[in-house]
Amino acid sequence: MQNYRYIIAIALTLGVILGWNQLQVALGIMPAEPAQQTAMVNASANETAAAPLLSPVDEPFAAQNRTTATPGQPLVLDAAPELPKGEKLLVATPLYNAEFNTTGGILTSFTLSKFAKTLENKTPFQIIAPNAAVTAPMGLLLNESPTWKIGSWSSPSHNLKLNEQEKGEIAFVWEYSGIRLTRVLTFHADSYLIDEKVHLENLSGQALSFNLGYSMSTASISGGDEGHNITKIGYLNSQDKFKVEADMKDLGLGVQDDAVTWGSIQSNYFLAAVIPHNSSTLKARLTDGVFRITLKGEQITLPSNSPLDSSAQYYLGPKLREELKAAPANLIASMDYGWFGLISEPMIMFLAWIYGYVGNYGIAIIILTLIIKTALWPLARKSYKSMERMRQLQPMIKKIQEKYKDDKQTASQETMRLYKTYKVNPAGGCMPLFLQIPVFIALYQGLLNAVELRHAPFITHLPFTDKIWLADLSAQDTFYITPVIMGISMFIQQKMSPPMGDPTQAKVMMFMPIVFTVLFASFPSGLVLYWLVNNLFSLVQQYLTMRSKGTPGSGGKSRKNVEAPQKSKAPKAESPA
Repeated sequence: MQNYRYIIAIALTLGVILGWNQLQVALGIMPAEPAQQTAMVNASANETAAAPLLSPVDEPFAAQNRTTATPGQPLVLDAAPELPKGEKLLVATPLYNAEFNTTGGILTSFTLSKFAKTLENKTPFQIIAPNAAVTAPMGLLLNESPTWKIGSWSSPSHNLKLNEQEKGEIAFVWEYSGIRLTRVLTFHADSYLIDEKVHLENLSGQALSFNLGYSMSTASISGGDEGHNITKIGYLNSQDKFKVEADMKDLGLGVQDDAVTWGSIQSNYFLAAVIPHNSSTLKARLTDGVFRITLKGEQITLPSNSPLDSSAQYYLGPKLREELKAAPANLIASMDYGWFGLISEPMIMFLAWIYGYVGNYGIAIIILTLIIKTALWPLARKSYKSMERMRQLQPMIKKIQEKYKDDKQTASQETMRLYKTYKVNPAGGCMPLFLQIPVFIALYQGLLNAVELRHAPFITHLPFTDKIWLADLSAQDTFYITPVIMGISMFIQQKMSPPMGDPTQAKVMMFMPIVFTVLFASFPSGLVLYWLVNNLFSLVQQYLTMRSKGTPGSGGKSRKNVEAPQKSKAPKAESPA
């Protein structure tokens, strides 16, 4: 039992490293998604071909451009192998530059003006790159058939440039088999949201039945770091719960949900989302490194010579808290912090507030960590006291184990009697540590998902050199200085803690600083900085507690208080000591 605190500490840290959400599923805390809610999009052997472009009530014309699925393989959502022929239409705002193709109104390029591609490459970050453009981001579908591949498209609009606080729009017109469809996209100079109005007219003379669908596609938007910042599919289901599919390969490269509020492709820092005006069926896939989602609405019937209006919104940009809060349909849920989001969000907001005063996110992380450690000082002090009492009892425990080495049950009973005699709770150091778990995990998740740390510098150059060092807190420490110091701090903590009773466990613990140093070497430097400062401040707290007056281990008086029962007649557990 005296080793419980080490087990809890290891479980806590591993939980942080490997991901709290994955740990929840592994432990059964959070059940896996029910099959009826999320399923791989695999075509069965008897699956029929996709619906035609339009399905008239009395079917006056034949099916067009069917999409089929191969049995046993992920359902292939239509993807154009090359960009359709059309003219470029440019939209420029202070936040981004977008390029549309007049055939279909599909998005062929989207770059963020305020975010660089990499620290070295200052070109604007691309959410829509050329290899994703061929899969028709922001394309429209009727009965899952691509409108950009058939019919006649035109645009009455010209290039659009917006200044601060302005808004403007562009339009695209499609005509096909008695259908006229007009897309109107509205842009805002101070927002990453794009509004869409779709106006449908049935000029065919007969009622038509169809589904209207929206698409979005991107390649990786992780900024080159796929280790702790992967590109994934995220969506909000009809129960207003955010779901994420982080590994499309494990899902057979496809996923489907029959009732979603919005769907997205996202990383820790960026988001490309589609928000239809009503509940839709989501289909998503990953092909050749490109993610694509489509959201198909409910079937609607359009009478002859009657118009129909629909709408949707798109968000393409960074995961900024205020922007997402202002977005519709609870898009802020895409900033998923796991179970401890209620703690993560205010801490990251507080971090931003500190940054407003110090102007450096590295210093802000240090200050925030010190504030948290100070607030938890009473709990930590209680834990350290318990650890010190356990350390003082180790010689007596060792003698008991040696005396009863062939009788584990008696050894355990005598050890427990020893704890009772000296009024030491072997789990005394566990509870304070356990109560700090939500804070540690919440801050970890918050820092991991804070776009504010992307390309945010702490110490730009290695002291006394011109070598780039901690110039990006979202990237790893390329010189591994902070992980090594963190490992050293863990080693010192071990030396200050009570020795392990089990030699095998003691040897395992000796390797832990090395293991964690290797693991943290690839972590974003902002997270390593937090953990390093946390360790260093814990060492100071532990030292002060052990040396304070009235605390065991601080001097003769305290030790005398612990050893006093040895002179009494009461406990039998002292005899082996």
